[in-house]
Amino acid sequence: MAEIESSLERALASNPAEEVDLILRLESSPPDLMEALEKHGVEVRRRFRLSRSISVRCRGSAALALLDEPWLKRVEDDRPMRALDKGR
Repeated sequence: MAEIESSLERALASNPAEEVDLILRLESSPPDLMEALEKHGVEVRRRFRLSRSISVRCRGSAALALLDEPWLKRVEDDRPMRALDKGR
């Protein structure tokens, strides 16, 4: 089973129909990956080949269904990143 923060897992379970933006960290990249994601109703927004990650949008229920996929290592919330201001 893929890793996921317990707070994120609870949020997905309590709102299974809500659309969420997530980062999927892959253990491997099977040839039928896009087909598998499509089957779960997952929209791929961007692929990060160097970090073996994918930015996706899907319903909470679809994200939870992905947790048992052998190619998935970790599911993370896709939050905006901010650069640190070092007092320039």
